[in-house]
Amino acid sequence: MRIGLVGRHNDKGLGTITRNWRRFLPVTRTLVKLHKLGNRFAETEPWPDTTYCKNPDLVAEEWVRDIDVLVVLEFAKHERLFTVARERGIKSVLMVNYEFLPDPFAVRPDLFLCPSSVNLAAIPEGLPKVLIPTPVDLPAFPFRVRESVRTFVHNAGTLGAHGANGTRVFLDAIPLTRNRDLRFLLRSQVPLPSTPDDPRVQISGALDRQADLYAEGDVLVMPHRFRADSLPIAEAMASGMPVLSTDMPPFSEFCQFLVRFAREHPLSGRPLQRTVLARDVDPADLATTMDALAGMPLRDASRAARAYAESISWERLKARILEAIRP
Repeated sequence: MRIGLVGRHNDKGLGTITRNWRRFLPVTRTLVKLHKLGNRFAETEPWPDTTYCKNPDLVAEEWVRDIDVLVVLEFAKHERLFTVARERGIKSVLMVNYEFLPDPFAVRPDLFLCPSSVNLAAIPEGLPKVLIPTPVDLPAFPFRVRESVRTFVHNAGTLGAHGANGTRVFLDAIPLTRNRDLRFLLRSQVPLPSTPDDPRVQISGALDRQADLYAEGDVLVMPHRFRADSLPIAEAMASGMPVLSTDMPPFSEFCQFLVRFAREHPLSGRPLQRTVLARDVDPADLATTMDALAGMPLRDASRAARAYAESISWERLKARILEAIRP
């Protein structure tokens, strides 16, 4: 099977997913749409067998030659690619990232590949869809049992659309915690507008390896406002780091610790392609939850986190993906 893959080549989550597909699956060619924003290449050299362009429609006819299945990880529309694939009898697959899927959406692939229950529910009944979580590269994240809770880690990344990663909530919660022995590590790929003046806080920029994000610390805190998938959560669990996230699907299905949301409201605007339901955590509630976790033994939760990551590793899911996308 020859896979033509449409994705990203950058240091963000979708770039990591694209690299993993190229590494673990029979991808024979890749198409990367260049964007005005987020065009930060993680590697210094272009990938082999990869076309880089601003408008995939202009290369669709030529690019789909000699592939058996078209897989689109990129969340742009790419109507022309799907049309050409259909005309030539090539199976098309779209990995669903629901907040970036136009509603109503014009693209009709042969299969919607849904990484979570939320993504699955976003696709109308009657359309071909399958639930397969985004696999994690398990060997890339050395496992270490976390003993007890003292240090909370937040992976801000590039903050996410409309602050989806909950970075502001995390920052605002820190001064509200009462336990002065707690420590807070924040990793961010972009400058932060304001941070607490607190000796317990350590902030760092982008690190050389993904695994370095979780080498230090005890619990990852990701109070997502909305999301249907989160690769950092899977990566943290692979390293043995339990996760504290918002009490909403899909995170309530597998995270070890949850914090309630105080308010829910519709949210729209670029770069979102549809209105989503945002669920905002009150910083005071997050602070109370972190204080309550302080000193808690973590060995069982740490092993449970690793076990979940093992269940969604590339080793476990590769065959399911190949079977689902097979022409």
